[in-house]
Amino acid sequence: MNELRQEIPQENESFGSVNPVLVKRQYILQQNPFLMGDELDDPALEIKSVDEFTLSRKNDRIPLYLLLSLNDVKRGKKRRLIKRNFKLWKKEYLAKEKEFLQRVHNQKTATKDKNVKKFPFVTWLIYLFSFLMVLVLFYNYPMFQKNAPGVYRFLYRVKEITSTYFGEALLISLSLVLFFVLVYGIYQNRVLCFLNRKFKASSRQLAILSESSKRTFRKKYKKAYRFYLAKIDNPSQNAFGLNNLIEPKYRFSQMEKLFDLDMENASNFAKNNKLFKLKRILMHSVTILLALALICYVGFRMIAK
Repeated sequence: MNELRQEIPQENESFGSVNPVLVKRQYILQQNPFLMGDELDDPALEIKSVDEFTLSRKNDRIPLYLLLSLNDVKRGKKRRLIKRNFKLWKKEYLAKEKEFLQRVHNQKTATKDKNVKKFPFVTWLIYLFSFLMVLVLFYNYPMFQKNAPGVYRFLYRVKEITSTYFGEALLISLSLVLFFVLVYGIYQNRVLCFLNRKFKASSRQLAILSESSKRTFRKKYKKAYRFYLAKIDNPSQNAFGLNNLIEPKYRFSQMEKLFDLDMENASNFAKNNKLFKLKRILMHSVTILLALALICYVGFRMIAK
């Protein structure tokens, strides 16, 4: 046993200085293998199997492969040590899983009532009708000359009034704003629908991945647990390779990235949803003010004469 305790310091001394790769490797091998992320894929660390991970004892740690090869440690003690450490690994994983799933649940709860605040279709039709009316009444009024002379004379008088500098500025401004709102309404709905689909897709993918990871861990844990209990009686068995652990896509490091992406998508959708609503209110206000200003100006000039 004393040889084991001296093994790591002797390895460090042989280098003459601290090797950061070796330090990182030793640190990782003391962690829970089921909670490891992309570090396991680093070829510089040369971690090939679960056998290299260390188990906690009273005053030190011992690699799995070394524990299994020791003849002076009784079979029952090996089983107790492996069982205790595997149960500890399971407890740590389940705690991490519970915390992560709670975050996913909180995120889902916070965003489940987020509806797309689209530009209402009825409102868009009203703007379209208003825009067409402006084009007809102010720019194509001669069409009423034969069939509706009274309307023609009225519109002709309105045209004279709006031919002034101020009247023309109001009319052009109103026409441009109406056209802009029509285009903006289509653009807003397309953008919001795209962001909403993107957010829902990442949320759905995260939910599926979370549920799959739960099943995967329980399956892989049971397999590794039984493997090492059986290996006590047959230590010459091949090592339990890292490929038999949780697949990379089910690691918490990958799910954290997907969760961050989901949070970003939700934030973008909520921000744009609110921003578009404010812009829509502003455009409605500008349109109404311009229309009232034009009506008041035309009415005032007619009364004045």
